[in-house]
Amino acid sequence: MLTGPTKQETRTIIVDLEKYSKKSGKQIWKRIAEELSKGSRRRAKINLYQLNVIAKKNKDKTFIVPGKVLGTGVVDGKVDVVCLDYSENAGKKVAQQKGKIFTIKEFLGTKPKADKMVIVK
Repeated sequence: MLTGPTKQETRTIIVDLEKYSKKSGKQIWKRIAEELSKGSRRRAKINLYQLNVIAKKNKDKTFIVPGKVLGTGVVDGKVDVVCLDYSENAGKKVAQQKGKIFTIKEFLGTKPKADKMVIVK
């Protein structure tokens, strides 16, 4: 019986996050890697309406979803979301509100600041 991620791309992202954690000295990257190491059924699945509630409480933050963002609901304002994957509908709705949605792999290339991030699960 397999446990953890079976996709090679996800495994590569986990290794990259662990390396980035050691390099930067920030534990948030290690926590994200641990969340991604779970099996796909146990990973976060967040709808936009849930993200909207969290975004109202945490202004000007980047939201990290160690899983998939789904398109049910709407967001009221601009939000920046980083996730393993997202639905096409979620991507369109975030873009309509002038927000940004990235995959974790894309986001690591931007040299992000850990103090501006919130993990959503």
